[in-house]
Amino acid sequence: MYKLRFAMFALAVLLAAASSAWAQNQYIGFVYPAGGQQGTTFPIRLGGQALLNPAHVVVSGEGVSVRLVEYSRVLGNQELGLVQQQLNELRKPETTVDDVMAAKMAWYEFPAPIGPPAAAGAEEGIMCSACGRMNPLDATVCSDCSAKLERPAAPPPVATDAKEEPPKSEKEIAKQNLIDRIQRRFAEDERTPAVGSQTELIFAEVTIEPDAKPGRREIRVVTKRGVSNSLSFYVGQVPEVARKPMKTMQLPVLGREHLAQRKRPPEEIVLRIPVPCTMNGQIAAGEVNRYRFSASEGQRLVITAKARDLIPYVPDGVPGWFQAVLRLHDAKGNEVAYNDDFRSNPDPLIYYEVPADGEYVLSINEALFRGRESFVYRITIGELPFVTSIFPLGGRVGEPVAIEMEGWNLEETTMAPPPPRRNTGALSACRRERGASFQLRAVCPGHAARVPGTGTQRRGGHGPESGSSHHRQRARGSPG
Repeated sequence: MYKLRFAMFALAVLLAAASSAWAQNQYIGFVYPAGGQQGTTFPIRLGGQALLNPAHVVVSGEGVSVRLVEYSRVLGNQELGLVQQQLNELRKPETTVDDVMAAKMAWYEFPAPIGPPAAAGAEEGIMCSACGRMNPLDATVCSDCSAKLERPAAPPPVATDAKEEPPKSEKEIAKQNLIDRIQRRFAEDERTPAVGSQTELIFAEVTIEPDAKPGRREIRVVTKRGVSNSLSFYVGQVPEVARKPMKTMQLPVLGREHLAQRKRPPEEIVLRIPVPCTMNGQIAAGEVNRYRFSASEGQRLVITAKARDLIPYVPDGVPGWFQAVLRLHDAKGNEVAYNDDFRSNPDPLIYYEVPADGEYVLSINEALFRGRESFVYRITIGELPFVTSIFPLGGRVGEPVAIEMEGWNLEETTMAPPPPRRNTGALSACRRERGASFQLRAVCPGHAARVPGTGTQRRGGHGPESGSSHHRQRARGSPG
């Protein structure tokens, strides 16, 4: 009897241990970039934990498909030692790979790089990394802040008389691919990560159909053990640019925090962008990302940032989210607009009427200059329609109601009521400009407790609205 009870107790302990291990939650802490333009295909990377044996990466809604490319888990110290030994052996000229490895690695697909086009950061001058001022090519210090200027590295010379190498065999290609794959693993590895729950990486390729509905979606990772949490993923309508992604951030040590900061060349600090455009980036500790663009007099630019909207909560941060700050400077380095929140929304927004033709620099940073891989942002800039409020917030079912909406760049917009028998209470405003269709969702009466706030050209982003910049549109619809 005693042996039977002991066996039953041991079986219960084993089942509890197995169930707890099986029930380990799959978690993703960030996705970068957190969206893309309609009609494009682009790479993304996700960081999290407990993502072993991923099967799919899925995005909610129609028109967006994701193809899994590679999964990179965290290797133990002993595993790293063995991989290093294999790398040393592969580097020897006499080492070859077997037929099985050759068949696997000869056609191995590496994740596509994330980053701006080669010409995106090209400038006819030297950009000051401290203030963003453009200086002549022969300048050694910034004419605005007197900071020392760092010249971009010159491209390596192209050999014109190089002899053509004979084509490599399948085993030689497989060997080189295997070396490259191991070196990539070492480049991404960080033994003392600042956030241990974001060290497992998944690389994927996203394809967004041209007719995919714009707006917010949800992205998840499906593994053999379960489905991860969801993160925001946006389908945009304007051209996009993405900065190079961060590698796993090192844990900063008190008094030596600078050793954990990311080292970037000057050409990666300031990027030139077209308007309209959506900028994707990540903020590391102590960083300021800048974007240079040309604007014309009379343009009414709406600059919106998504930061907390992408990662709503950071459990080990105070405040517990990425508090983004936007600043806009003119060609002389003068700050002409600033915002760090938008009424009740912690994400900033700037509305700016361009007073004169010229170059402008938009910068974003974290309010306390913190940073990590999950501090992902999306900034959209352009003469785009933006709704700040609607009135009334509802109406009686079946009865027509006159709806007024206020905001910016709404002169050519129309408010379309929902189709019959659609019980969502949502209204959308559409605008066509230069061949592109922009769709806005107005406030949903069933959920709107507060209306969003207004941006301003004042420092701090708060103040009375300007009658010349705010526009009102009337429409009639029938709720319900």
